Amino acid sequence: MADNLPDKTDQGVSSKVSARSVKPLAAILGRLKLHYPMQAMTTDQERLFWADYLADLKDWPIQTVEQACSRWRQSAERFFPTPGQIAEICRKIVTDLSAERERAERAKRIPPPKPTPEEKAKVAEIMADFRAKLVAKGIRP
Repeated sequence: MADNLPDKTDQGVSSKVSARSVKPLAAILGRLKLHYPMQAMTTDQERLFWADYLADLKDWPIQTVEQACSRWRQSAERFFPTPGQIAEICRKIVTDLSAERERAERAKRIPPPKPTPEEKAKVAEIMADFRAKLVAKGIRP
């Protein structure tokens, strides 16, 4: 696959895609391809296939695409996914992460519970005992 990857100047890939972002994405997709049979393609067809694939997924974070490919590999799917199928999994991952982040933000805004009078008395008792032990050792609290 590496010989057939589009470089950043190919027509099928936006100029936004840098060599730095294409190579990790291509490696992830190439690894996924090893698990699924695909029809034979000419070198030009394969170059166009990967150019389209990379162009369609270039805006997703590499870690998200990698997680989506992992989910696909672990699913019951028997064929190599389309870019749209990987993008749909990426959307779900991002949506789930956003929801989790929102839950965490809401949880941070919840004030801690106020101690009950019994809890306050217990803490006062523990502190008094601690002070007494310090004094007994000649340590001034």
